[in-house]
Amino acid sequence: MRNKEMSEALVCNGCGRTLLQKNGIYREDFADLRKKWGYFSRKDTQNHRIVLCENCYDRLTGLLALPPQIEEETELLAL
Repeated sequence: MRNKEMSEALVCNGCGRTLLQKNGIYREDFADLRKKWGYFSRKDTQNHRIVLCENCYDRLTGLLALPPQIEEETELLAL
């Protein structure tokens, strides 16, 4: 995430809660969904962004007819 985005407070679109941040570092993970709508949609030229805390992500994906595709990471890089 870019520095500008890290400094702004993010609010979950699902529950309205501000995501926990300390010293510019988010202390919880979240889904940051972005979509640039194009031709053949009713939203052509619109850019949408949805931020979901983990609880709201789980609640939303539980409503889907098919669950999200999940792949496990086998190697985690230390930053």
